[in-house]
Amino acid sequence: MYSGFIEKKPEIGQLLVRLYDNHKLYSISNGPSETAREELIGIFADLLELKLNPSETETITDVLIGIITQAEIDLRAALSERLAAQNDVPLRMVLYLANDEIDVALPILQKSKVLSDMDLVYIVKSKKADHARAIAKRPKMTDILINALADTEDLLTAISLARNVNITITNYAIDKLTDMAKVSEELAEPLIDRKDIPKEMIASLYHHVGQALKDSLDKKFGAQETASAKESIDDILFEMENDAHPDFIPDMAMMIRADNMMAKRLITADVMIDNLRRGQTSFFVALFSVYCGLEAQTVVNILKQKSGQGLAIACRAVGMMKPEFINIFLLTHRIRTDGSKVIHKSELGSALKSFDRMTPEMASQILNGKRH
Repeated sequence: MYSGFIEKKPEIGQLLVRLYDNHKLYSISNGPSETAREELIGIFADLLELKLNPSETETITDVLIGIITQAEIDLRAALSERLAAQNDVPLRMVLYLANDEIDVALPILQKSKVLSDMDLVYIVKSKKADHARAIAKRPKMTDILINALADTEDLLTAISLARNVNITITNYAIDKLTDMAKVSEELAEPLIDRKDIPKEMIASLYHHVGQALKDSLDKKFGAQETASAKESIDDILFEMENDAHPDFIPDMAMMIRADNMMAKRLITADVMIDNLRRGQTSFFVALFSVYCGLEAQTVVNILKQKSGQGLAIACRAVGMMKPEFINIFLLTHRIRTDGSKVIHKSELGSALKSFDRMTPEMASQILNGKRH
């Protein structure tokens, strides 16, 4: 098939023979050495560095992709690492590696300059979240790519964007990330530290974060500059928690926000527990309500049970682990005791017995009868 081509370029023939022979030996070797891998990758690189016309380049690319298709993952990953730093690799080769599983694609996605931003946008939209998370660490990105990454609404992708100090985040992406940061301190922390986030956006996060991040805001902007924002926002928060929701029932805005988060798959046990730690009990009720498919009042009634039986059923039914159940039970103690901070060992012991006795199947059957 390639005989005429190889006759004109004997050096290519020699490299191809070495490539096929080395790959065959590599494939049948029981635990190939690092030296063997490096030699094989070197032959790949030598073939790609040859001065060829476009037609010849396409032919060589066909051959190499054919071999890569059959190659083991460690070899593909090593090749990806080698080619990620080269600017003259055929686009088709780079795209093939970029669309491989993430262990192979990672270096290409983070470093390769061969990929255009439109190539990367397509990968973001067509591949799983791991690929977007890798792309979010690239040192240079256009606004279109940044917005596409923000549109994934994936928490780890958002955190990577927020930590990427080499890019300027667009206003569109800032809006997206700020909304997500209201339920994730892990995202809020790097977002607050950025220089390209408007102060009013950071101020909007103030009552959603814990004391450590509030102190960080004071240090960054100065106590005087944040005083008015702190005072007004804390007043609103006080009213929400103490006047509008005396029974911890969330308002309509909280329920709508929780529904939106559920639709975007942003609600996890960690997110709910973080809200409890920040004292946002009513919003926790909203999140737990939509997560379990229960009425908000039913959730409050469950949380008021000193036995913890209802909470054990709900947590078991949605697949929560024992440490998550314990955290929720302890952090909702004030609902059961009108604000008392004393937790009796007997209450926790009873709750744990309820959790241990309940199987996920039994819990699901019971919860289905309570769902709205």
